[in-house]
Amino acid sequence: MQLQQYEVVIQSVAQRARNYYELTKPKIVSLLVFTALSSTFVATRVLRLPFSPVQWILAGIAITAGCAGCDVLTSYIDRDIDAVMLRTRHRPLPSGRITARNGLVFGLTLVTMSLLLSAIFNVLSFVWMGLGVIDNVVVYSMLLKRRTWLNILLGGFSGGLPVMFGWSAVTPGPWGSYSLLAVVMAGLVFLWIPVHIWFLAVSYRTDYERVGVPMLPVVIGKESA
Repeated sequence: MQLQQYEVVIQSVAQRARNYYELTKPKIVSLLVFTALSSTFVATRVLRLPFSPVQWILAGIAITAGCAGCDVLTSYIDRDIDAVMLRTRHRPLPSGRITARNGLVFGLTLVTMSLLLSAIFNVLSFVWMGLGVIDNVVVYSMLLKRRTWLNILLGGFSGGLPVMFGWSAVTPGPWGSYSLLAVVMAGLVFLWIPVHIWFLAVSYRTDYERVGVPMLPVVIGKESA
């Protein structure tokens, strides 16, 4: 009987861990972490900086925590409309697998961790991380997403900031630095984000109409988009 109880506990813990993992939107996080570490690699090559495994690992943890934390917080903000949209209603928060309070605490913890780790590198790395959180969580999710079709254009700025963070994190000095190449790389990511979001909006236009989110394809119509 004891063995069965242990198995139940283990299964419960494993399921809870999977729920929190799903809440972070791991596919999106993986892509953004890849862009950040790619930028870090390019910076070390272009600037001829020494390779530091510890620095790379810390940068990876920081950007992972930052991106995951933002995804959790935006999911917390959008939990009401996620519960209505067919595409998102089975996510951990709208489905009730994770409570809103626990989701909020989890997201804030991850974001705080990312900011503290960013401060270890230099001032500019901390600034990029902070701007990313503000743009994604506040500007996009809280202020613009439900108000204007410009939401993803103004709120997609944060998508390129992992590249800027990755570059600055390996540059020497207390302030850090960036380059035109880093800006170009970040710009490419930024240009991809609206296209990706609008493609989803075309595919799930009815969902967005149902909850009143004015994505561009919803505003101008599927045929024009």
